[in-house]
Amino acid sequence: MRVSFLRLPTPTSFGVSACLSVSVAWTLAAGQCLALPVGGQPDVRRLFRTQLEKPGEKINLGLAYWIELLRDGTISRLNNKFAFRSGDAIRIHMIPNTDGYAYILLKSGSRGDRAILFPNPKSGTDNRVARGHDYALPTEVRLKFDDNPGVEILTLVLSRKPIDINQYLNGHHERAFVSSGQSGSKDLVPTRIQLGWDEPAPVIVPQEVAAQIAADAGGKEAADRRAPVAADASDANAGMVTLVHENPDEVLSVDIALEHRM
Repeated sequence: MRVSFLRLPTPTSFGVSACLSVSVAWTLAAGQCLALPVGGQPDVRRLFRTQLEKPGEKINLGLAYWIELLRDGTISRLNNKFAFRSGDAIRIHMIPNTDGYAYILLKSGSRGDRAILFPNPKSGTDNRVARGHDYALPTEVRLKFDDNPGVEILTLVLSRKPIDINQYLNGHHERAFVSSGQSGSKDLVPTRIQLGWDEPAPVIVPQEVAAQIAADAGGKEAADRRAPVAADASDANAGMVTLVHENPDEVLSVDIALEHRM
C-alpha cells in the first residue's frame, strides 16, 4: 500500500510507503504502556481544556485530531477506527492546546519506506500552529491511497519548539498508538499520556463547510482566520481523538494506524 500526495486540486506523483509491527514500535516504552478499552480515558478533554484556557502557564501538552476524508466527491470527518479504500484522500485535522509546531511522518507501511510527509516542499513548509485552531495537515496536499491494500501508520507530532523530525523518523521515542479498530489490535499509551476518542461513525461535512475546506486548502493563513475550536461542543467532537502528555516540555507523538482495504 502506498500513500501519495494529492494536491488541491491537481494530483502529483510523489509516493511513499513502509511497514513496521506494533511490537517493534513499542520497544522503547516496554513496561510503561497501557492497553486501553474503547473510548480511552474519560478526563482527557478536561486536561486538554485546562491548558487551552491558561496559555500563560505550562500545564501539559495536548492535541486533538480528526481525519478529513474525500471519497467520491464527498468530504466526511471521522477517526481512524474506519476502513479506507483505494482512491480515498485524507488530511489530518489537528487542534493543539498550546502554540507549537506540527509534523506528520509516514512511520510504517506495506513497502518498507519511511518519509517526512509534512513539512516538506511538496506538502507545505509552514508547520507553526496556534492553540485552539483547527489545522488541516498537510497544508497544501491530501494523502491519497493507491491500489495496494495494507496498513499504513502515520505519526502525528506536536512540539512547543521546532525539533529535528528526522530523529523521530529513524529512532524510538515515547509515543501513543491508536489502532485502526479493524484488526483487533488495541490502543496503547505510555503511562504519562492520556487518550480518549469519540465514536468512529463518519459524519458528512455540510456542503458549505466542505466548499470552504476545499477553497482555502487548510493553510496557516486560512486557519488563523477561524475562531478557536469549541472543545465542549458535541458537533465539534465528531470523530475526535484527544491526547494529553502530562509533561508540558516533552514532545507529544502518536502513531495512527490506517487500514486500507480494496
